[in-house]
Amino acid sequence: MRYLACTLAIILLAGAALRPDAGMPAIGVVDVNQVFEKSAKWRDMEKVLEARRTACQEEIDALVQQVEKLRETLEQSAAGSPEFIRLQAELIKKEAYLGSTSQQYDLELGRADAANYDGFTAELDAAIADLARETGLALVIQRTLETSEGEWRSVLYAHQGADLTASIIERLNAKHSREKK
Repeated sequence: MRYLACTLAIILLAGAALRPDAGMPAIGVVDVNQVFEKSAKWRDMEKVLEARRTACQEEIDALVQQVEKLRETLEQSAAGSPEFIRLQAELIKKEAYLGSTSQQYDLELGRADAANYDGFTAELDAAIADLARETGLALVIQRTLETSEGEWRSVLYAHQGADLTASIIERLNAKHSREKK
């Protein structure tokens, strides 16, 4: 914690030294979580992915029902009969297909989610860099960072004029609107 406080103090002092005469801070902050929540493009990307997830789940559910029906039919067949053996073989194939299809969809959806995230964060980074250059900022810090353990705040205080979040959201949404036309 002391290391974080010292690092932030050094950054703030460096920022003040870089632009002592300007009325605007030389450092900006962006709440990336808020950008994700309010970005029209991210929401559209998530809707497409959710539709694919739903379609995959519906197919998996149909396969599960087929497997369950085969099990019920198998239980009603006479053990050792040709029908029992045929149904048992069909059940084994169907269960294997269900397992491989489920794994395939998990992999596909995971890759699509990662591609969405990587693509969007690349756009976000570019928008932040453009805004920082235009406004003469020397440094932009992420306000919040979500970790697997919960939310960790990397910035404890930032002057309202240093918060670029609304401007970034506006830029990304405007770009997305232009792209959709």
